[in-house]
Amino acid sequence: MAVVRISTPHAYVGLSSDEKPTSAVPAGSTFIERDTGHEFIFDGSAWGQRYYPTAAA
Repeated sequence: MAVVRISTPHAYVGLSSDEKPTSAVPAGSTFIERDTGHEFIFDGSAWGQRYYPTAAA
């Protein structure tokens, strides 16, 4: 994947059953599913779930 400049990202909130937008969505935009708490980030072509790693035990 190439590096993509992030400018004016959008923030979306909806349900997990809602279709995430893909038209005119800038890279770096986020979508939060308010019923699950899952967060997604748009890379310019697709949404991917954001994970926050935890420290190894």
